[in-house]
Amino acid sequence: MDYTAEIDREKNLYTICVTGDYERPKDAIALQKATNELREKHEINRFLIDYREARITGGTMDAYDSAMAANQTMIPFKFKLAFVYRGDMSVPKFMEDVVVNMGYQLRVFDDIDLAKKWLLGK
Repeated sequence: MDYTAEIDREKNLYTICVTGDYERPKDAIALQKATNELREKHEINRFLIDYREARITGGTMDAYDSAMAANQTMIPFKFKLAFVYRGDMSVPKFMEDVVVNMGYQLRVFDDIDLAKKWLLGK
């Protein structure tokens, strides 16, 4: 997994673009830790994570394990997260349900503009 990160202090928004091979739950846990560190370092609490250029491997149970790992690495009320995917949305939507039920503000999208609007409350 590779990623680039860009901060927009005016909008209190961090955008992370994930590329390459992304293996759930291993890379999800690594990205959760990085996101938490970025939040603490820059005091940013809105994250747009763009997975459209990533080659994601792992099924429904791997997505569940990724979501459950968030409880060990992240603080639910400190984040507002939007994930953007391409293709079949069934596994990302399942993961959204699991994470939201744990108290996180997270939505998954297939449109980056809609994701940004939701994050910014528009």
